[in-house]
Amino acid sequence: MDGAVAADHWLDVTAELLQRPLTRFPHELVQRELRATFEVRTVSWNWADGSTLGFHLDPPVGGWGPGLVPLEHRFAYYRHPLIQWFGATGDPRPQTVGRVPAQISPDRDKAAIAELLAPVGTEQQLSVPYVLQPGTHRAFVLARSVDDFTDSDLVLAGRLQRLFQAVHAQVRVLGAMSMVSVEELRRAGLTGREAAVLALAAQGLTTTAIAHRLGMAPGTARKHLEHIYRKLGVSGRVEAVQVAAMLAAEGIALEAEAPLPAP
Repeated sequence: MDGAVAADHWLDVTAELLQRPLTRFPHELVQRELRATFEVRTVSWNWADGSTLGFHLDPPVGGWGPGLVPLEHRFAYYRHPLIQWFGATGDPRPQTVGRVPAQISPDRDKAAIAELLAPVGTEQQLSVPYVLQPGTHRAFVLARSVDDFTDSDLVLAGRLQRLFQAVHAQVRVLGAMSMVSVEELRRAGLTGREAAVLALAAQGLTTTAIAHRLGMAPGTARKHLEHIYRKLGVSGRVEAVQVAAMLAAEGIALEAEAPLPAP
């Protein structure tokens, strides 16, 4: 897909995702879109929390599907050139296996990983991390065979990375709310973006701090607050927070009064 066309398409995809009240990152949808954009063999969603490592392949290859990285494969995982690169540099920008220098990933490690992955056509890989912290990461890894990814691919991946980070930031905010609160705000007409802004406002964050947390300009955050006030029929932040709390309380009460399903 042409770079400019792809960038415009992804802006549309991200805008639509940000309107939804998502409480988990839609990695399956993103994987499908990445496969189409870069025309690759497979896209893996990789994650780590402490010593727990997991992945989800779309489509599964070589008998690998979603799950945890088996203990017998942990050694190979940590020898992977991209894992070595991010661990050594802390550089969060997208990177490819072929661009990792020998000073960070020795040729023997690259050869061992290539030998493992070449039979399933996934030895050339491009990693796009959107969370990269000590002991924690979230990344999409695009894989194909033979040819390394181009400089243009890396530029586009960098643009997409920022979009993924925006969706992740919003999902984290909404995921910390109760499902009842999110649903009641949706019924009140708020988009996912507006619900996240209101949730942070309720925590006492300034407009600038809200913008920073959600990866938007302060002026955009102010516009969202204005839309929230109009939709909730209030004149300011304090009233908006009070209405949100009231809606959540009403939702909890209705949920508690709902009859139990028949056995």
